[in-house]
Amino acid sequence: MLSTSTLTPTARTGLTPPTQRGFSSRLIGDVAVGLGYVTRDQVDEAVAEAKRTGRLTGRVLLDRRMLSAGQYSRVIAERFGLDHVNLSAFVVDRDAAALVDVDALRRFGAVPVARTGPGTLLVAISEPSNVLAIDDMALLTGMAIISAIATKDEIDALLDSLAGASGSVRRVPDVVEVVQQLVEQTVGRGATDLHLTPEGDGLVARLRVDGVLTAFTTLPAAAGSGVLSRLKVMAELELTDRRNPQEGRAVVVVDGRPLDVRIVTLPLVDGEAAILRILHRPEHVVGLDDLGLEPDERRVVERAGARGHGAILVAGPRDAGKTATLHALLAPHATAERSAHTIEDPVERRVP
Repeated sequence: MLSTSTLTPTARTGLTPPTQRGFSSRLIGDVAVGLGYVTRDQVDEAVAEAKRTGRLTGRVLLDRRMLSAGQYSRVIAERFGLDHVNLSAFVVDRDAAALVDVDALRRFGAVPVARTGPGTLLVAISEPSNVLAIDDMALLTGMAIISAIATKDEIDALLDSLAGASGSVRRVPDVVEVVQQLVEQTVGRGATDLHLTPEGDGLVARLRVDGVLTAFTTLPAAAGSGVLSRLKVMAELELTDRRNPQEGRAVVVVDGRPLDVRIVTLPLVDGEAAILRILHRPEHVVGLDDLGLEPDERRVVERAGARGHGAILVAGPRDAGKTATLHALLAPHATAERSAHTIEDPVERRVP
């Protein structure tokens, strides 16, 4: 998300905070006059030309060199209530910049330049309205983003420098691809659950097969935080809430077949964990014929299911078939002439 946090990053050379936080309704010309960059007459002249040519006033001031590129970016920062960063003077934290692949940064038109606190990243960007780039960067890094305005030329020059620095930039795996692979491996190994637990400097992935958890891979911290953020986006959970348990659902397609995935996140001592439960959609409507009951057992169950009152208790461990039994009993009653409902948490199957 685009951050207009009132927490000013640690004072550094080349970083200028706005006079006030938050978007200002003042026009670009008024802001430029207030900063002492242009006169009122120059702004009036630029406004008249902007109306005549259909251009923006700020662009006219820039094209006519009434404002330099640095001054123009400072005006934009002031109007949006954001910090302004002069990358020519600012000492860039290359480790912070390396959190995201350079090719992705070029697409975003932005670059991380410093860590301003635990889980917080200062990002230089030329277009403050580019909210999608900020959201994507938060997703990739798993960190809260504070925006600072810089000129496009300065950002491009920094990216060129990062791309040319041998070994200074490491590629962070695409989190969408990583999550897809994790789910595919969970299904491929016949597991019912995927547990992602922070341990040390990484995120340990464990699969539950036949009720037993087995570790099969460890994600590095940079990729792990992005995976957790991606899971929250998929399940429509609160991205910035890392202190409370959350629960949601998502659909993941594996081998052309949609799978319902129950996603739970919870805070632990060393960070945030996630549990994915794979809910296989049945290929067909489950009936009593599918339960494998003995003839005598089936007659008892059918008589109980036909009654208009009472209760049937179905008990068993995970994946024993409790939900399948519920829907097998429900199937004869789910007709157009009747209204049948279940009370379930989570809802694993849906019937008309």
